Amino acid sequence: IPADLMQVLDEIQNASTVDELMMVDAKLVRDYGLSGFLLVSPDTDPFDPTRRVLRISQVQGILNTSFTQMRDRRFAVDSVKEDAAVILSTRGYDKETADQIGTELAQIAINVYSKTNMDIAEDPMAFKFDKIYTKDQVKDIFSNVDIDAYLTTIGYDASKVNEFVLCDEAQLRALNACYTEENLNALKASEFGDVYGMYSRYIAPHYAELASGVGRSYLSEHDQAIAEVSSVFSAETRMRKRNWGKILFLHGVYASGSCVPAVALREAFDGRATVLTP
Repeated sequence: IPADLMQVLDEIQNASTVDELMMVDAKLVRDYGLSGFLLVSPDTDPFDPTRRVLRISQVQGILNTSFTQMRDRRFAVDSVKEDAAVILSTRGYDKETADQIGTELAQIAINVYSKTNMDIAEDPMAFKFDKIYTKDQVKDIFSNVDIDAYLTTIGYDASKVNEFVLCDEAQLRALNACYTEENLNALKASEFGDVYGMYSRYIAPHYAELASGVGRSYLSEHDQAIAEVSSVFSAETRMRKRNWGKILFLHGVYASGSCVPAVALREAFDGRATVLTP
């Protein structure tokens, strides 16, 4: 498993408070491409396309279980408990502890689902539920979260963020109610699950409990790097390209021509974009 992934997994496990875990979560949004607990992302103001705002999206599920599945399948929430227990077992938790924490996360899933507006979740024109909220209103909704610190850690200038777009306030209030110290271990399990889900191809092959869920890559590390950069960059810029018709450009501090990541970036976009350096 790559050392940087192991380090961030250790940071999740070692977080001693919900505030610490939130800062790790923000780091995962910033550096690892995760959506994060709050699903914060830049977006166009739906009421004024000349303005940009931050959107806090509706949560669609917990771990691999969607709220739609919880509605339609009687015992779907059991999968939350089972998935969490398996993940925690790979982190050294004994079965009894892992099962207990999995049960706590399943209860969080039930609590959040119970306040979720499923009309929003399933409406292809869900933007009609959008509403503008001031920062003070968002802070009131997320009273258990230091919103400014969270945004700053992600990389936003919190002093310039004054408005947000939300669509399901009741759900977000239920989510906020879960961010308490008594739920710390369950929140860690959720965070582990998000990292494992994003980077399963690097993590799962090393654990018997997870190995069957992902195939082992036989590409060289160089080719894996190219594939990863191409996939992630495409996903991260899809919305921007749709909104603006432009693509982000790459800029290096200096170009020696021998930087392995920079070379991988250049090769990943060969034929699709002109990379000036290296």
